[in-house]
Amino acid sequence: MSAYFLKHHQSFNDSYGHAEGDQALSLVAGLFQRNSRNYDFFARYGGEEFVLILPGTDIVSANKTLEKLRLVVANHEWPLRQLTVSIGLASADLFNDKKQLLEAADQMLYKAKAQGRNQTSVFC
Repeated sequence: MSAYFLKHHQSFNDSYGHAEGDQALSLVAGLFQRNSRNYDFFARYGGEEFVLILPGTDIVSANKTLEKLRLVVANHEWPLRQLTVSIGLASADLFNDKKQLLEAADQMLYKAKAQGRNQTSVFC
């Protein structure tokens, strides 16, 4: 499981309005869906946060996939200003329940944000 955060989305909303902010979220979601497998599960988890579940994927392969997705967003030609994502990754193999898994992915997300954003942090 991974959790994502769209960098500075609130300031984007403040500068360009909520309609443009929603459009940016939609564009990021589209990039993720077009660059994921058809059986991966992607959903909005909160205001600026998303989750991606990669079934049948080990932690090393998941990290490679997430780095690819991070770079797709970072290298995209955005119409108003550059957007990036921070990513937290945790493996279901390490946890007994979904709540612990989500908390671990969320901890890694905040670690990625604290270390400068636009990166992936992995729970090992």
